[in-house]
Amino acid sequence: MSQPLELVLLVHLHLPAGGSAADCERAWSNCFEPMLGAMHHTPGVRLGLVLSGELVPDLQDRHPEGLDWIRTLVARGQIELVGTAMYEPVLSSIPEADAVGQHETHATMLRKVFGGRTTGAWIPHGVWDPSLPRMYAQSAIRWVALPERHLERAGLKRGSISGIHHTEREGHPLAILPVDSRVEEVAAEVPVKRILAHLRGRAQRGHKLVALALRGERFGLHPGSSSRRDQTWFATLLAAIAQSDSLATVLPSQAVDLGGHVQSVYVPTTGVGNDSMPWESQLVRYDAADRLHKRVLRVSRLVGRLARRLDEQRPDRPDPATVLQARRYLYRAQASEPYWHEAHAGVYDPTVRALAWKDAIRAENTALEAMSQADRAVVERVDVDCDGAAEVVMRTEELTLVVDPRRGGGAIELSDHRTHRNWLDTFQRIEEPYHAALTALSAEGEDPGATMDTQGGVPGRDADRAALKHLASILGVDAEPRTAFTEQLLSDAETIRTVREGSATNRMMSMLDRPWTVQTADRSKDGALRAVLSCDGHAQGASGPHAVRASKRYTLRRDLMAFRYELENTDVGPLSTRLALSLDLAVGAGAGPSWLEVDGERLPLESTKDCGEVELVRLVDGSNVVEVRTLQPAHLWVFPIQTAHRHLEQWQPRLQAVCLTWVHRATIAPDAFERLDVKVRVIAP
Repeated sequence: MSQPLELVLLVHLHLPAGGSAADCERAWSNCFEPMLGAMHHTPGVRLGLVLSGELVPDLQDRHPEGLDWIRTLVARGQIELVGTAMYEPVLSSIPEADAVGQHETHATMLRKVFGGRTTGAWIPHGVWDPSLPRMYAQSAIRWVALPERHLERAGLKRGSISGIHHTEREGHPLAILPVDSRVEEVAAEVPVKRILAHLRGRAQRGHKLVALALRGERFGLHPGSSSRRDQTWFATLLAAIAQSDSLATVLPSQAVDLGGHVQSVYVPTTGVGNDSMPWESQLVRYDAADRLHKRVLRVSRLVGRLARRLDEQRPDRPDPATVLQARRYLYRAQASEPYWHEAHAGVYDPTVRALAWKDAIRAENTALEAMSQADRAVVERVDVDCDGAAEVVMRTEELTLVVDPRRGGGAIELSDHRTHRNWLDTFQRIEEPYHAALTALSAEGEDPGATMDTQGGVPGRDADRAALKHLASILGVDAEPRTAFTEQLLSDAETIRTVREGSATNRMMSMLDRPWTVQTADRSKDGALRAVLSCDGHAQGASGPHAVRASKRYTLRRDLMAFRYELENTDVGPLSTRLALSLDLAVGAGAGPSWLEVDGERLPLESTKDCGEVELVRLVDGSNVVEVRTLQPAHLWVFPIQTAHRHLEQWQPRLQAVCLTWVHRATIAPDAFERLDVKVRVIAP
């Protein structure tokens, strides 16, 4: 009888952060409970089990019996617990010290709950970076599971990859357990007998060791999937493996220890899923992800400074529990979901981004309070977004305001430290590859090949078509990242619709494509923080280009931000124009009803309306309120910033922000100026 094929089976169970109690309960009953039950009833199948950092505490609170099952499986030697980063970030996107900390935090949690220590790791989302062996060495990790497709990018021939490979970084060795990429992609979608036939084929080609990885979310958690069908597939697979004479399951660490060495390999940086581009390309593509990423990096440096005080003999040495809490917030803010978009909504989901901003602000507040700096009013110039130019950062005890001279002198962050949210976390709308098909299919009235997620259900065919038409109607494209308090000069042909869609022609020339000059960034005598920026350029008037000078003044006092915009005509003739100034306010982070009040009139957040002259606007998002008041008469347009994306084969619309655009027709004489003052007050519950 021939030697059976050694099979390493890895199962990954993950609970995303921020889910409701109902979501967590559904994940348990549809996925985690039946999968653990199937493992329990097939004791002949050994496997490696990956438990994400959010899942274990949830099981402790809601279903401690699940932890008891896992302890039983560990005790009888059926499963090996495999480590991972605590909140599953893209490891190459965070500082190495944080990556080590995330792994140590996860290992400590597993040791406290189950005992023992992990020696292998699951790489979150399979995103590899050549620097990882050095990080894993610091975390006492000896091996990692890596999709075979990544080894193919290193030059290995497809279909020939089998056995244990090794790599290194700066002399730190790391064993690689190649995972069969094809089985991972079709799990629960093809008959189990085809999986077994595939494994027999690999054995016939001389492969001695094969690893399979199964993600729990594929078994009962995908929209439109059948939990009973998926769980039957999983249980059938385990039973078939247990009954097969040609397969022998081994624990992953045993496979690494006994599998020898096939060859060394140096794998290049990889992307998410099947994306051949490096992961960092997601930051280039999605401005909202990049801004959040750079903000979290800045918080990481602050928390690192706090942690270093633990080793210093000083009277203000922080409480270790406080450092631990700051790190916990920081690590959660590094979770990968809000930084990319592929099969999942990811960065398109404003709630997911809001959770990350919340944890980043909490981490910052905790660190500053521990260093007795939270109540200090500070204004500084620092390169927040790592583009080689300094932004202006103003912070009071209540708010943080960040102004970017390279983005038209606009504001890119207005964070409330009390409610831990960034009111300027808006989204630059871009064209996705699937948008063209959406537009065409909605026009033709054909089935788009994906369902429409409207109320959490799956509507019928006619409802799908109507929803597709609506989805296509909200598509817009922004030529530039959306930044608060940026201006446009509009022709008479431009309407609220063209501005909403992003197709309006801006006649402000040579203003938005050049850095603004920071004239002042300091603290005034009355204690307010202020920044003044200016830019010289040209504007298209009725008689041709006009030389103009624009200035923006930001003033921050506790929970009040005042903004003044001036446009001066520095040419010899009068300038007749329509000046438009926009402010996007992010929505979706509050719990409870949300609406817009325009001079007392309540409007739905999805409203598109020419409101006429307006003095006061209130945005109510759950228990959070922002008041926006203009000091001069101004004509107001309000409209939603909406996006459409695909999430697990479903179309989803998302309301990202409400845009307030003040439009003012003016004739500016030579050496005269037009002014608009806006005051924004953030009201905490």
